[in-house]
Amino acid sequence: MKDTRRKERKFLLMAEELLKVAGADFVLRTRGSHGAFDLVASSKIWVRFIQLKAGHRPQISNAERQRIKCAKVPRNAQKEIWVWLDGSKLPSVHSVE
Repeated sequence: MKDTRRKERKFLLMAEELLKVAGADFVLRTRGSHGAFDLVASSKIWVRFIQLKAGHRPQISNAERQRIKCAKVPRNAQKEIWVWLDGSKLPSVHSVE
């Protein structure tokens, strides 16, 4: 359990750093989230709601994808799933429409 939490925290911190480098004015973590999103980030030109997945072969269930798709967010916001494979330096980013 400790290793899982440590890994989750590592990927959250890496995602926050990437978003800041991309121009985010702020990044909010939804701690202990069981909701649709793990991070919310905003800049002057974009707003992103992000679900993070990480591991050897992270799985995104159809129910989870549907929950993200149906989540209410502002019109100008993007809904994304970031998938981090073990050993990767960057995530694969999937837009959810």
